[in-house]
Amino acid sequence: MKHDIMIIGGQAQLCPSTSEALRTGSPCRVEAGKTIADGIRVAETGVYTFPIIQRYVDRHVLATEEEIADAMLLLLERKHIIAEGAGAVPLAALMNGSIDVPSGITIVLVISGEMLTAPCSSGLSGSRFPARDELCDFQYYLMTSLALLPIS
Repeated sequence: MKHDIMIIGGQAQLCPSTSEALRTGSPCRVEAGKTIADGIRVAETGVYTFPIIQRYVDRHVLATEEEIADAMLLLLERKHIIAEGAGAVPLAALMNGSIDVPSGITIVLVISGEMLTAPCSSGLSGSRFPARDELCDFQYYLMTSLALLPIS
């Protein structure tokens, strides 16, 4: 790894298995709450992945459901990127202030995901996604994408 690159991992606050494992120093199991970021709803940190996280991830941050939904909507409205909840966590963490970014730094957010349970059009109000149970049953299949968002 280059010394001038920092890797920051993120998770939904309702399923913080990696954060808890990093805090305790070993893989662990947490109660996995229902989250819009179901693609990263991992109740137990893996025994094989945990040492890799310890070695390569510089920081780990969390995002709330509201922050993830806001990031999903911002990506859709401003960048025309349909991102599932898990894919929007990097932007959510950036927006919630968990990641301190000095001016002039280039940031790469990996916005990824395979599918998204789309919100019912009537369920959207203002800048809010509906609660998880108010979502429709059809899915969009997405290609993995990479988004570069300049920080001013």
